[in-house]
Amino acid sequence: PAPIQKYNVGLSGRDENATFGAGVEYFNQEGTMTGTSFDRYAIRLNSDFSLFNGKVRIGETMLLSRTVKEVNGGTGGRQPQEHAIKQAPTVPIYDDTFLGGFAYPDTDEGQDARNPIADAMLFTNEQERYQIFGSLYGEWDIFSSLRYRIQLGLDFGYQNNFGYNPTFEQVRRLTETSSINRNRSQVFNPLLEQTLTYNKTFGKHNLTVLGGFSVQETNFSSIGGSGRELPANVFSLEAATQNQILSESRNQTALRSLFGRITYDY
Repeated sequence: PAPIQKYNVGLSGRDENATFGAGVEYFNQEGTMTGTSFDRYAIRLNSDFSLFNGKVRIGETMLLSRTVKEVNGGTGGRQPQEHAIKQAPTVPIYDDTFLGGFAYPDTDEGQDARNPIADAMLFTNEQERYQIFGSLYGEWDIFSSLRYRIQLGLDFGYQNNFGYNPTFEQVRRLTETSSINRNRSQVFNPLLEQTLTYNKTFGKHNLTVLGGFSVQETNFSSIGGSGRELPANVFSLEAATQNQILSESRNQTALRSLFGRITYDY
């Protein structure tokens, strides 16, 4: 079974010139496989205000969240389910004669399926993510038939991935040395959009003309590192004595648009 917990609290209100809402949520689910889980914390905010007898309107929508996910992606190029199916029934889960305390097929077992429980307990693969989604708008009725609108949008994400395993003995008592890997990435995508809308009725004729300009950017950056052979219970990249590797990447794109639309009906 994969038990689920979900709690949320909400608050909302309104009057003739404003509406608002706020909510807090916590969600947790344990995975069906050992070594998997999902946690999410979220805050939601939204509001709308009307000013100057309704000629000006402003509002916002915001979502802030933090998620933590434990992943069991398998080892040795195989998924945990495959190891579990192929594991010989004569191989126990635990064996103190193996470094690490978990049993794996020995030389005389005749197969090389890994112990899926051991891999789930010995390997850490955690993904932590922070996200902000938001938009802010403003509208101004310049005249009864002419409206100006501006909208700002934001999509921001920060992710921290961490992987680690201690030194232990695995299939055929081969020693797998301790290893660590970390990766941090950031996404920042702002949006600005402005429009003018002309809406007029001439007798039985309805005319709407819209023109606008938008700017959108996408910014991504990532930095990571990995290494092997760390002292016991030390979870720092600089403590790795073998195979230290560092990497970094950046990417940026921008889109600027002019657009328009004319609608007529009779």
